[in-house]
Amino acid sequence: MNADFVHFMAAPLAACLVIVCIHAWLGLHILARGVIFVDLALALP
Repeated sequence: MNADFVHFMAAPLAACLVIVCIHAWLGLHILARGVIFVDLALALP
């Protein structure tokens, strides 16, 4: 790979990994509390 491309994509890749980790961590806390997602319940007939 081109070194310029890797350098250019390093920050967005790091941001994506941080966002995924934060969402996973918060999602585990929501599931541990037993929160029911109303929007998902309404979407499934």
